[in-house]
Amino acid sequence: MVGSPIERIEDLRFLRGRGEYVGDLAVDGMLHAVVLRSSFAHGRIREIDASAARARPGVRAVITASDIGAVPRIPQRLDVLPGFSATSSR
Repeated sequence: MVGSPIERIEDLRFLRGRGEYVGDLAVDGMLHAVVLRSSFAHGRIREIDASAARARPGVRAVITASDIGAVPRIPQRLDVLPGFSATSSR
């Protein structure tokens, strides 16, 4: 099987310009979302002034952690493995 050609049935429509992508969808009332992450690794965000973003035309909502309350720490996926020991302090 390794190195054998595989018939790909989905390619033709994309090669002929007939493919559809999620980005091509348009539905009445559809909104777009953007997630802005910190540009600093392991940085702590102390305050966010979202007033300028909220004032932009077309913006329906700006949601920050303070708007949704306590945000739990997202554990590393490896934490659940037996014998895993994190190398950094928490």
